[in-house]
Amino acid sequence: MAATLSGTRSSLGISTEDVSSYRSYLTFDPRPDAVDLALQQIAAWLREKSYGEPDLQVSQLLRVSNSAELVVAHHEAKRVSDFRIRLTETERNGTQWLTSVAMHSPARGTGWLSIRSGHTGGKQAERPKVAKYLIEVLELRDGDYPVSAGAQIVRPDDVEDLLEAVCDLNRNGLLFVAATDKSQADMLPAFAKRAETWARRIHGIAQFVVLDPEASTVFNEGVGPTHAAIPWTVRTYAPGVDPAWEPDARRHRVLGTRRLADETDQAIAGIITRAARKHSAGHKLPDAARTVIKGLNRVEDRLLLDALFSPGSPTAQLLSDASEGLAVAADKSTGTDLAPREAVAETGAVAETLASEAAQLLAHGPATNGASIEVDTETFEADYSREPDDSNITTPRDPRALNGISASTAHAANDGETRSVDSEGDIAAVAAEYLSIIELVKQTLGVDDLTPQALEQVAMSASRASDQAAAREQMAERISSELAERQGRIEALEEEVEAWRETAEEALLEQGSAEEDRRAIQDEVLRLRRFLLEQGRHTEALSPTPTSASTSAPRNFEELLDRLGEFEQHGVVFTGDRRRTIGLDDNDTVGNLVGAAWEYLLVLADYVRSKMLGHFDGNMKSYLLHTPAGYRPLPKSRFGEKESRSTLNQWGADRVFPVPPEVAPTGEILMEAHFKLPRCGMVTPRIHYYDNAHADGRVYVGYIGPHLRTKATN
Repeated sequence: MAATLSGTRSSLGISTEDVSSYRSYLTFDPRPDAVDLALQQIAAWLREKSYGEPDLQVSQLLRVSNSAELVVAHHEAKRVSDFRIRLTETERNGTQWLTSVAMHSPARGTGWLSIRSGHTGGKQAERPKVAKYLIEVLELRDGDYPVSAGAQIVRPDDVEDLLEAVCDLNRNGLLFVAATDKSQADMLPAFAKRAETWARRIHGIAQFVVLDPEASTVFNEGVGPTHAAIPWTVRTYAPGVDPAWEPDARRHRVLGTRRLADETDQAIAGIITRAARKHSAGHKLPDAARTVIKGLNRVEDRLLLDALFSPGSPTAQLLSDASEGLAVAADKSTGTDLAPREAVAETGAVAETLASEAAQLLAHGPATNGASIEVDTETFEADYSREPDDSNITTPRDPRALNGISASTAHAANDGETRSVDSEGDIAAVAAEYLSIIELVKQTLGVDDLTPQALEQVAMSASRASDQAAAREQMAERISSELAERQGRIEALEEEVEAWRETAEEALLEQGSAEEDRRAIQDEVLRLRRFLLEQGRHTEALSPTPTSASTSAPRNFEELLDRLGEFEQHGVVFTGDRRRTIGLDDNDTVGNLVGAAWEYLLVLADYVRSKMLGHFDGNMKSYLLHTPAGYRPLPKSRFGEKESRSTLNQWGADRVFPVPPEVAPTGEILMEAHFKLPRCGMVTPRIHYYDNAHADGRVYVGYIGPHLRTKATN
């Protein structure tokens, strides 16, 4: 079971570079029968695999064959149903196939389904049949884009939906877009047929579409030149495309025309499949899904602990000092399926009852309600000195029936009168009953002789069994607490690793963009120097930049705040909360963020200066697109002019910051415009400002701090 529990337990759902596993995360609209439909499909899949008809409606651990185990975990909340079913199939060499289906089905909102399959030995996992069944019945989507098999041809009317899917932050899988053009429109059928082959192994984990010539034109106009799909190529769009940020284009790789022509369809299909699987393995689950997975993990932990500490388990045996005979006898005598604590209590009660009756039998004979029995001793010894015939001894299914045996078998006088037993038949019956009861008591208690010492040992064992049940429960609770604590640490580390992985990816994009800017600036410097040299101005061309013309950035945000007065004379005024800004120092350990923030403030100062001197007349977007000569530039990708409508509807109040009363009578104003500082670990800082240069020659910076809430960050 350990291997089963380790597979697909991560709350983030990431597995770095794994390309052999199948990992799908898809969404669906709420429907009351979603869970029942899903369980029906899973049950059909298990039947196909010859694993019978396990009850999938209750949480349990089951062995469905000699080599396969099933874990069913359900978690119910108000108007929400969650479950996960995981199958572990062990091969002869000890490696295992692990298949998992997890589902979140709310009464309102978006439901989701996660399907995973992998092999502990690294074998390639194909799409499990259960994935096909579930996708068909639940009308699943990736984000808002319907899941389809193969390569769908997209016409112009469908391009708008495709563009939304390309830029959708909630999309999880890759979206492969193959473009065509009008000059070779007759090639579309053959190209689409090949694309169908390329996409045959990504069903459920990625999507593939082929744009017809007209749709290709419309799509490229919508997505922009840097993110366009070049005709007769396949472009890979990761989730959350940002067409306005040029460096983002680097994330979305292209399979070129030459490669598509030179490679076999099998080879291209392998490239597409590996890219899709690598992305799905490294893409973390949404926060809401991770919360559900954590809850299901706790249910599974409880199931495992109950199994480990149930009576008869190896763990319980290590904790138990009771004799094996008592456990075996109790199991044989009860013949009932009891919960662990009920079984222990029942065994103790039976032991005490039998011990009491055995002592009574040894001391006085059967109970007779105060009457006496006369027995012919000679006849008894003659007829019953031989060993008893075990075939005549019957064991009741429930030892509790023994409570009335002695009274029922006694030949007693009514109303306190003494009756004499004088027939050999009566004597034989009484003697046989004695021996039957004695043998039954000995078998049930697991002792050879009914001596006072043996009975005392039985009573002590029953008492210890009860104590050991409490000890098992205490140990289970302790281990459960330890598991929860360690799982919490693991999840925190996973989140930190994922944050740094995303930071590293963004840093690479930033580095590539910065390198391009550096080369462009170097080219410009060389061009200007050549121009000065050609003009004979050798001193100006070759002299180093004077110190007075250089800028010195602050070392941390506390220093930046102290130096903001330097900007006020240039029309940049800070009105924000200093505490939010200083808090960035906790993440900015090497000063990258403060350096970027200082540069963006310098850009704001140059923007105001250019307008005041009449060298530029426009807004910040125009300034960044057409920076006047002699003024500080900045890549337009680092600038956000507005927030989305959904962000303003939900979190617009977060973006209202102080300004002087002469700017806004309320002393506050909405600041949508912002600069995007580089990401650093878990923090993606922003600078929000209000441009009032047209009225009073000033820009008011209301916020320098972590990214404010949006649909993606909330």
